[in-house]
Amino acid sequence: LDRLSESLREACSVATLDGDEIVYLARSSSSRIMSPALNVGRRLPAYCTSIGHVLLAHLPPQELDEYLARVRFHPYTEYTPTSAAKLLPLLGAVRESGFAFASQQMEPRLCTLAVPVRDITGHYVAGINVILQGRLVTAAEMAERFLHPLQDAAAELIAGHAGHVNYDVI
Repeated sequence: LDRLSESLREACSVATLDGDEIVYLARSSSSRIMSPALNVGRRLPAYCTSIGHVLLAHLPPQELDEYLARVRFHPYTEYTPTSAAKLLPLLGAVRESGFAFASQQMEPRLCTLAVPVRDITGHYVAGINVILQGRLVTAAEMAERFLHPLQDAAAELIAGHAGHVNYDVI
C-alpha cells in the first residue's frame, strides 16, 4: 500500500465490508489526508464510499436486496446517494467497469476511485482505493491515471500471498 501510494503520490487505503459499513484496514503511511473519516478502524456507510460501492456491487443478489431493505440513507452531501433507486445505477456501473468512483459523496472536495481485492478463489473480500482531497477530478481522469496501478496492487495483494494469510500486508 505504501509503494502504491508513493508511486501515485496520493493517499491509498484498504477496507472491507462488515455488515452495512466498510471498515478501513490500512492506510498508506505517507498519506497526507487529514480527514478523520479515513483513519484505520473507522467505519463508514457502504452506500457513499467507492470501496463500499465495489463490494456492494458484487454481493449476491439476495444479500444486496437485504442490504437495501435495511439500510438507512443519510445525505452527507448533496452528492450522496439517498435511496436504493439512486444507488442501484451506480452499482450497475461498477459491475460493468470493474471500478467505483465517488465524488463528494461523503464529504466535500473528496474524490476516490476503488477496485476490488479478491481472494485466491475469486471472492470479493476488500477494496483498495486512491483518495484525492481538496481537489475535484472526473471519473475518466481518475481512471486514466489510477485504474491500472490500483488493479495491479489488488492482484499483488493476493498473488504474493496465495496459500497463507499475512495480515501485515493489509
